[in-house]
Amino acid sequence: MLARTLPVLLCLAASPALADVGSTDTGLATQAAPPLQIQDAGITRVTGTSVELGLGLYTQGERSRHPVEVWFVEGNQRTKLWAGQGTFAATRGGFRHAVTVDLRGRDLRRGRIEVVAPECATAACKKRVALSGGGANLKFDGVDEIERIGSESRLTLQVANSGSATSGPCKLQVKVGNRRIATVSVPAIAAGRRQPLTFKYPSNLGGQRYRADLICRDLVPADNDKEGRLR
Repeated sequence: MLARTLPVLLCLAASPALADVGSTDTGLATQAAPPLQIQDAGITRVTGTSVELGLGLYTQGERSRHPVEVWFVEGNQRTKLWAGQGTFAATRGGFRHAVTVDLRGRDLRRGRIEVVAPECATAACKKRVALSGGGANLKFDGVDEIERIGSESRLTLQVANSGSATSGPCKLQVKVGNRRIATVSVPAIAAGRRQPLTFKYPSNLGGQRYRADLICRDLVPADNDKEGRLR
């Protein structure tokens, strides 16, 4: 019968004992090692430049701890982001871990992450995680809707999550010139869904241009703003 397991959180540490950030890849070790597999590796959460990975670490032998490394790969360039110990077990899908790594400003749309068990040299000891489209990606979508009620008007903006993971809570901020006219809370939005956000503003601002900014932490922050005209 498969052993029951509990999730373990391994967080990025700046200590040299845990991570050798910026080092050059020297390839996987070829020494004899237990039969290890990285059965699962995927993005579960994005916070700023940090990405949380969900890992499934499997071994055919007894439950044991072995080195695990996380690399960022862009073209032929490889940079180690994290290194630590992970528990491998003979459970379906592997022993579950959550590992948080700081991507340190690297191009999230073109690169990928590789999770490696360096004690073995088989293909099962390496798992690639594509970042293109990974995580949450909020952006404005659809047509503005404006409704006038007496001395007030209401503007509704559509925010879509085009990523592959649920977004975290964040804020929508709207300005006319240097004047902030609204701050709206943005709830978590599931992947592939849209969320209407409505705020009120004085009708005498009609005709002026506004700028809306999503103050969010997602994989592609470059598309988190838009401009329009109030009516």
